[in-house]
Amino acid sequence: MKPAVLILQIVFEATVGSGYLSDIAVDNILLTEGYCMFEGQFSNSRQINKQRKKERKKERKKKERKKERKNERKKERKEREKERKKERKKKRKKKKERKKE
Repeated sequence: MKPAVLILQIVFEATVGSGYLSDIAVDNILLTEGYCMFEGQFSNSRQINKQRKKERKKERKKKERKKERKNERKKERKEREKERKKERKKKRKKKKERKKE
């Protein structure tokens, strides 16, 4: 009788950051016979990944909106400063006209 051949798929999931300090390495893997303590834990990894992807997208949109609001406020401040300069210029002009009289 031939021994049974069992084909397994082993998946390593990780989340990395940016920069060289967030590299990932997998060392010293040991496979043992028996039941897995975490059986079924990662069966929904695709759903988890989809959820994480949605969360990252949501965070990016949030950052984009924050940046847009910041740019809008900056633009408004510049416009107000421009108006103030115009007003000061008018006042100086009026003051000069009064001195001439």
